[in-house]
Amino acid sequence: MSEKLRHIVRRGKAIGTVLTPHRFRDGLLAASPTHLERDFVRVRSERELVELARQGLKILMSNPKVPGHNVPVPVIAEIYEK
Repeated sequence: MSEKLRHIVRRGKAIGTVLTPHRFRDGLLAASPTHLERDFVRVRSERELVELARQGLKILMSNPKVPGHNVPVPVIAEIYEK
C-alpha cells in the first residue's frame, strides 16, 4: 500500500469536493509553510510530499474539474492509505 494525500472541502459552494496535489506545468508538486510562492518547497513525487505534510507544511492542492478549485491552494492535507 502507498500513502496518498487529499483534502475534502468542508465549506462553501463545493462542499465534498476532493482536492489532490496540484502538479505544476514543470511536473513538480509543492508544499509551503505560507501561501507565498517564494516559500514553496517543490518535489517530484507524492511520497516526498507526504513527508512534508508530516512536517506540518501545507500542500498545494486543486481539482481541475471544479470551478473555483482548479488553481492550487495551500491546505492541510489528509494522509491516507491507497
